[in-house]
Amino acid sequence: RTSDSGVTWNESTTGFSGRDEGTGVRSITFSPSNPNIVYIGVTGRGAGLYRSASAGMDWEKLNDIGEISEIAIHPRNENIIYISAIHSGVHRSTDKGATWTSVSKGLPTTDVMRVRIAPGFPVRVFSVTLKHGAFRMVDEELGEALFSW
Repeated sequence: RTSDSGVTWNESTTGFSGRDEGTGVRSITFSPSNPNIVYIGVTGRGAGLYRSASAGMDWEKLNDIGEISEIAIHPRNENIIYISAIHSGVHRSTDKGATWTSVSKGLPTTDVMRVRIAPGFPVRVFSVTLKHGAFRMVDEELGEALFSW
């Protein structure tokens, strides 16, 4: 992490350092309302989704889903997170990453490269697959109670 435009860098202190050989970060996103909350998708050793509430100094692992290619946080309800993953499709959490559900039903492949959320209710989620094109899902399983102002 740097706080001086890249002149100096500080390594994270707990949870994830990225120094293991074969480990990489493929995706990163920030909370829409709090820039200190950062999510990263890690590949290789320690693969999974990690969350930092300290702008990248400390990390907690949220799941073991490998090859996460993108992370999307709902802009009005930060409890709702979607991830796309190569070889395992699209997954959704409605509790800030504590639990996960696969929402890949109907996709012709589990090789999903991108996931994006179009804000509103019902939630519209778009995913882009490796070789089969783009798809839209209307996630009607999410009740209106998840969208409080």
